[in-house]
Parts: sequence; structure tokens; C-alpha cells
Amino acid sequence: SITFDVERSTVQQERTAVITITHGKQEEIVLVKQDAAYETPAVEFEAKALNGEYLGETNSGAHNYFIVLSEEGITGWFDYSEKSNYRLSLCSDVAPANLNPGSASVLPVGIYHFDSFSMGNGGTLQDNSSWYVDLKEDGSLFQTKYSNGIVIVTEQGIEAYLTLTDNTTHHVVYEGPLGMEYLP
Repeated sequence: SITFDVERSTVQQERTAVITITHGKQEEIVLVKQDAAYETPAVEFEAKALNGEYLGETNSGAHNYFIVLSEEGITGWFDYSEKSNYRLSLCSDVAPANLNPGSASVLPVGIYHFDSFSMGNGGTLQDNSSWYVDLKEDGSLFQTKYSNGIVIVTEQGIEAYLTLTDNTTHHVVYEGPLGMEYLP
């Protein structure tokens, strides 16, 4: 018996690979398929602003960064003036330079997978403190949680595929610096 361990996919396309197993003169060819990491998005959103801050350590010892991706930026935790914004609680094994919660910090590069149990482990997007906000034309707020998602942070920016509880998938892209300041 042979077991293959493959890292979780972070791409939208199905991945395939051909693995050739040889032992002496025997040869076996195995085709391996992996589904796409997320559904085809119904909503494309280009964030122009990143706000957020370092919140401190989680119970599991990871470091919690809370970010908001929006078009123009927000001025505080309760600023809901943006038409759409994505509020994400990301946990990383990477500590900020200054460990004081609320201090200026830089969002760590990494891949953050949805954690429906919000255990606060490194490399996760916490379910219990992440949500989508949409300001409607009549001034009312629509807020909903995510049912799944993946957030990919590179030195160039952020790409996220977030599925809302109504099964609508949003593709969010932010290109720019990863520095964050305290949110009053």
C-alpha cells in the first residue's frame, strides 16, 4: 500500500499529476486529481485599501491579525461607510516586530485556510470573527459570515476567495503594502 500526501490546493483550477512508481522491472502509473480550492466567484472585488491591526496571541499561541479590505479604507472598527468591505481575522505563526496589541505591524505572508472551529491556529482564517459588510442603497447594512475561504498573502498583496453563507463566492484582490496601523 502506498499513500500520497498532497498539500491543499490554493488555485482555482483542478490540478492533475501523473506519478510513476517503479520497483525493479515493475512500473505502475497513477493519475492523481485534486479539485479546485474554491468555487468560481460570482463577485469580483478590487480592494484599494488595507486597514487592520495586530490583536495579540490566540489561545493556541498563534498571532491574530484583524484586517479590513475595502475600496477607500475605514477610519475605525465601527466605520461602515464603505459600500463593501471584507473583515478578516487571520492567525499566523509569525509574530509582529512589536508584540503590543494595537501597535503598527505588517501582515505576514502566508496562506490562511478557513477554520470553522476558530481554533486560532497559525495559517487560519477564523470563522467567529470574520464577516462581510455591504452598505445598501437605502443606507441599511447587510452583514454575513463566511462559510468557507482561503486568503493568500504575498509580498505584493492579498488574494482571497471567500464564500458567504448564501454560497456566493467573492474573489477579493488587493495589491499594495501590507503595513497596518491601529484602528480606533
